Amino acid sequence: MFLLARRCRPVLGLDMTGSSIRLIELATRRGQYCVEAFAAEPMPQSARNENTLPDPDVAAAIIRRAVRRAGTHCRHVALAIGREGGITKVIQMPRTLDAHSLEQQLQLQLEQLTPFPPEEVSFDFEVLGPSLNDPSTNDVLLVASRTDYVECYAAAAVRAGLTAHIADLKPFAQESACRLLTHQMPDGGVDRTIAVIDFGLTSATFSVLRNLEVIHARDFALSPIVDETAQQVSRSLQFYLASARGHERPDQILVCGERSDLESVSQAIQHQLSIPAQLGDPLGQMRISANAQANGVEHEAAALLTACGLALRSFD
Repeated sequence: MFLLARRCRPVLGLDMTGSSIRLIELATRRGQYCVEAFAAEPMPQSARNENTLPDPDVAAAIIRRAVRRAGTHCRHVALAIGREGGITKVIQMPRTLDAHSLEQQLQLQLEQLTPFPPEEVSFDFEVLGPSLNDPSTNDVLLVASRTDYVECYAAAAVRAGLTAHIADLKPFAQESACRLLTHQMPDGGVDRTIAVIDFGLTSATFSVLRNLEVIHARDFALSPIVDETAQQVSRSLQFYLASARGHERPDQILVCGERSDLESVSQAIQHQLSIPAQLGDPLGQMRISANAQANGVEHEAAALLTACGLALRSFD
């Protein structure tokens, strides 16, 4: 099971959260992204908990319903694994290592990073390129997760009749999707600092991008009270500014997620931080099929950051 994206056949972006299951299929026509299919289905009230893994049988039934409603014929999916289920680290490795030796060395590194036995961990890696500090080494991104954690999500898809083709960490999927928000960013995000907040059921991720690359990310617990949420965002901003020299205040904040009061939250954040804030719309530059329109995809746009990021794996 891949924990990083690989070029492959078209995939559905399948985002399983504590409150719902959302899937989206993207295509390209004449250089423009198109929403081919979409559906969102709520999780049963008894299963609504972001802090536990989904019950595969319960989730599978909801996924099947979503696939039927979406009317898609695609059966390969990309899944998102939460930040709490994964470990990421950039490691410097000698450039002289061949692929087999590199994998062996990373396995040894992994044993030092996780308390779990090696046979219980799935991992993947990507060579990022020469290290700035030592040109004789490469920066290598190592990504790992408990195998049973990955398999729990994959099992829900498989029991729904789908093929789990990619397992991606949620922060990576969100970073990929941020390129779909450039139409809202000043100067398209070039030489700009942009904060993106993605609200889940009980927690949120505060990410800061510079030139569309995530340079900081932090999760925080979620209050249902709008003003308290704005204060938590303010604390996350202060933590970011204090975390390294040279960090700049964001030029803009884009607010995404599945809260029903996102508009009010966005306004409160703008008032609290004195930074322009608005709802993120990853679908803003896309053509949308009639079926996806009928299923309300445009009303769900702000909640589709992760699902869109996963669906973009079709084009990597």
